[in-house]
Amino acid sequence: MYQIAIGDYSLKVYNFFGVQVYESAANSADGTLQDTISLIGWKTGIYEVVISNGNHRYSKKVIVR
Repeated sequence: MYQIAIGDYSLKVYNFFGVQVYESAANSADGTLQDTISLIGWKTGIYEVVISNGNHRYSKKVIVR
């Protein structure tokens, strides 16, 4: 688990072509951030999950099979 800055964050997911397919907002009051995204019904492929707050950006690739 990563320690992140306290504050408001946006969580966005992009498909392989860079098209945004999901967005939500979250708040980190204690330096951690947790959210659950259901991948049921998503097409097979590679997605990028991006969490940002304007000053920091965290990203991770996810493969849906």
